[in-house]
Amino acid sequence: FGLGLKFDFKGYVSTVDVVDQATIRYLPGDSVSSGSFPLQREGTIKETFFVIAPFARYEFFRNGPFLQAGPGIGLLVSSTFTHKRILTSSTIKLNNGDVITNVRFENGTREETLEDGKIPNASSTRISALLTAGWDIPVGDHAVFAPMATLDLPLTTVRPDAPGSSGSSKWHIFSMYFSIGLKYKLE
Repeated sequence: FGLGLKFDFKGYVSTVDVVDQATIRYLPGDSVSSGSFPLQREGTIKETFFVIAPFARYEFFRNGPFLQAGPGIGLLVSSTFTHKRILTSSTIKLNNGDVITNVRFENGTREETLEDGKIPNASSTRISALLTAGWDIPVGDHAVFAPMATLDLPLTTVRPDAPGSSGSSKWHIFSMYFSIGLKYKLE
């Protein structure tokens, strides 16, 4: 049995290609028309947790493979959500048949940030199941080097009131990570 304490940095980026309809202002004469244009919508989620992780560990034999399992109890330290739209083409065909080149957003670039800040209504606690497989490798009389792979399966959502895809109300961040432990026996 043991206890792990750590800071866990979670992140996820999702990009979707879409075609939007918009009113477009262009030269000559500050003309206005509507048209369709291809773009990407990009959402970036970042969360930082302080995690308390008690665990039970089974060693198949001394200094060899092991399995470890337990809950991860994460306390939210910070969160951010950034939503951008990015033009994927600098040429747009308007509904009236005109073609416009060198298209930019009003800020003068091909990328526009629509939202950037804390995740609204983010869950302050994240509960997960942590499943680890590793190998204890002796590196001396009193030290063990332990490479590990951990699967982090969330049991709570990032934001409980956020709708998901396909009508789902679940919003989770699953992760798998690799770590290395160094254990040293004091005498």
